[in-house]
Order: sequence, then C-alpha cells, then structure tokens
Amino acid sequence: IGMNLADNEEIIWRIQFCFRILEQYYWLINAYTLDFFSCDHWSKLPWSWQKFLPSVGPVELSRWIESGEQRRVWPLSLLCYRRLTRISSLDRKPVSNLESLEKLIGRPLSNEENATFESPSEEITSAAQQHKDLLNIFRKHVKSKKQHEIFRIGKVCTLCASATSCHNVLDIGSGVGHLARFLHYGLNFTVACLEAESEFNSSAERFDMDLKIAVENMGKTPRRPPLHVVCRLTSNTDIETLHKMTYPVFDGGFGIIGLHTCGDLVPYMLRYFAASEKIRYLVSAGCCYMKMTSDCLGTNNPGYPVSDFVGNFKGVPLEYESREVACHALEMYLKRLNDNEVEKLKIHCYRAALECILVSIDPSLKRSGLRSVKNAHCMPFNSYAMEAVKKMDINLDKKELQSVETLKRLSRWQEVYKFYTIRLMLAPVIETVILLDRLLFLKER
Repeated sequence: IGMNLADNEEIIWRIQFCFRILEQYYWLINAYTLDFFSCDHWSKLPWSWQKFLPSVGPVELSRWIESGEQRRVWPLSLLCYRRLTRISSLDRKPVSNLESLEKLIGRPLSNEENATFESPSEEITSAAQQHKDLLNIFRKHVKSKKQHEIFRIGKVCTLCASATSCHNVLDIGSGVGHLARFLHYGLNFTVACLEAESEFNSSAERFDMDLKIAVENMGKTPRRPPLHVVCRLTSNTDIETLHKMTYPVFDGGFGIIGLHTCGDLVPYMLRYFAASEKIRYLVSAGCCYMKMTSDCLGTNNPGYPVSDFVGNFKGVPLEYESREVACHALEMYLKRLNDNEVEKLKIHCYRAALECILVSIDPSLKRSGLRSVKNAHCMPFNSYAMEAVKKMDINLDKKELQSVETLKRLSRWQEVYKFYTIRLMLAPVIETVILLDRLLFLKER
C-alpha cells in the first residue's frame, strides 16, 4: 500500500509493523530451502498449512498470492499471512510517470520533465527484444532488461539535474559503463565512473571506443569519453577522497548515481550524500542486500542498519539468510508457477535431498557451494547429484542416491517448492525494512 514518505512518524510506524511480522516468522526468514529435509522445515509450518497446501496447484497458488483469488475456503491463518505481507510492504508496482517526484523537487514537473513510461512489454520490441526509445549505439552489448533500466534511471537523473542545475554525475559501481555512456553521450551529462574490478573498467573503455567509432561513422564529432577510475570503496574511504577522484572531470557540485549498487555501496553513497554539500542529488537502485555488513557482526558503520532509529530499535536482526531472500522478486517467481514452468522447480527438492546425503558423508559439507547444473529438472536425481559434486573430492554412493529414504524425499518435491514460495512472500517485507532504514537515515540528517 502507499504511504506518505514525508512523514517520519508513518515511516517509523511502518518499520515497527514490519518487525512485528518478521518476529512472528523469524524462523522462516532464516530457513534455507536446502535444509528442508535435514531440518524438517515442513513440520514447523502451522498444522492447517501442512494439511491444506499439498492440495493447492501451482497456478492456484500463484493467483492467490498475486490477487487473492480463491475458489474454496483457505485456512484463516494463511489468509492473514498473505494480507500482512502485502499491507506491510511498500508499493511494488512500477510507476507510469515521474509525478511522484514532484514533492521531492518542490515544484510541479513540466511536460518535458514528466516522462511517461510504457510497460516493459510495450517498450521492448517483441521481435528483436530491443528498447524502441534507445538509439542503437546504446543498445549494443546491452540486454533488454538493462536497456529498460538505464532508460528509466536516465529520466530520473535528468529530472534531478534539472532541479539542481547540475549535470555532473559520479557513477559508483559503474561496471562496464552502459549507464554512464547513455548519460554522457545520450543525455549530455559529464560523467566520471568508479569501479572496483579492473576487468570491467577495461571493457568499459573498449565499449567507449566502439561508441566513438560509431559516432564518427555518422559524420559527427564525439565528446571525450567518461573518466573511468579503478577504486574499491570501503568504510574508510572518506568524502575528500571522493572529491579528489572526481576533480579531473568536475570541480563543482555533482550527483552520485548507481544502478545495481551492490552490498555496502548504497550505505556508502548515503553517508557521502549526507556529509557533502557538493553532492547535489543521489539516485540509486541497490542490490545484493546479503552482502551488506551488519551490526549483527559488531561492525562499525555497518551497511545495515544505517538509521539511528533502526540501530537502537530492539527488533529481530536481519541476518544473511533473511537479507538474501529479500533480493528475490516475488513477482518474477510467480510467473514460473504455471504448468509449463513448475517442473523446473524440482531443483529445490534435488538440492535439499542431496544436502542430506552430503551431510551424512561429512557434516562439514553442510551448505557447500555446488556446481550449477543446467536443466537439472530434466535429469534423473542421481545424474544431477553426480554432476553437482563433480568439482568436489567426494564419492557418492549410488545406492544412497536411489535409497528408499531418498526416493521418499524426491516424491515430496511439491512440498519443497511450496515452502519456498510461502517463505518468499516475506521478501518484500524485509526489503521494505531495508529501504525505509535508508530513507530514515537521510531524514534524521
């Protein structure tokens, strides 16, 4: 549901409400699906859920989660669970325009500023899977999902630049530079890029050269490319260091932006923005919440929580497992819950069954990182298991792979994916806490 993001009391109330839900289901947000059998997760669900869920088909489950559709009586506690996860979470529907940013910039948007967005299915051509509003030079090497992202975040950056009269931006965690090139060459920003991986920087400079050649072939004179700096930000990287890195490109104010800013990068950006008047605006779409440092580990200046309120609040800790599930989009997963896709979800059961075998061989193998197996759902379990441990020094007993106990586990594959689905319904609640914690950090300052 919507909420007034300008109201501190409403933000705090929402965070507290989310924590009450997460406290109720704390064991569930920290439950690994691969431990489904070894920890007997199914038995921990409410009895009415255990009894009812086996009769629910994948399409019925998907429609119930998405719209509340039900053609029979569901357990009341399960209905309440769905309702709680929805009313506590931030609105997850994509916006159709930028009107929601009017309050942020303090004035109405002009017709030119208020970009109208089409749905992803409309903006991406069905034949070539290309964004129809992006020039071909900005599509090269870029997948359709990324094209969708850089086009929209580019519009937001343009609005922020207009509101602050500042077209200088520092792209943090810039990767191979797709967003930076679109802003620099397509939207006339002056761009500097920070990226920790030198390989990505090398690719970015190569792609810059490809674009330069393409522009020259059009008979036009290209601008100088964005500045690319190899730098790994840490909690000790201060704002002065950031200013020195950007000085060769712009010595005045600038915005900081990031698309898929991983782990602690967003908290770093928040602290830089709060500490420096030179940073005029912040635009960020974060990811990989599980890679954030946490106060659970006693870390100074952790990635979570960042606000004083959440740091002092006695709510349940969001540990690695719960922050990891928050990275998954429930909406995308529900699309797989149809009769043509559901067989692919057998992989959850395969991995959980293999976990029991590995732990019986050696307890230290618990939650080992295994090789990813393509099209595992099309393979017999024993073939999958052999392939998954191929790079490990392990000899699997073929009799164990086909034992009565293993076959019993494999027959429960639908319970496994339904457990995973029920757990995933809490992902938006956890993400809401993380995002509101970040917002509250800025409002406290």
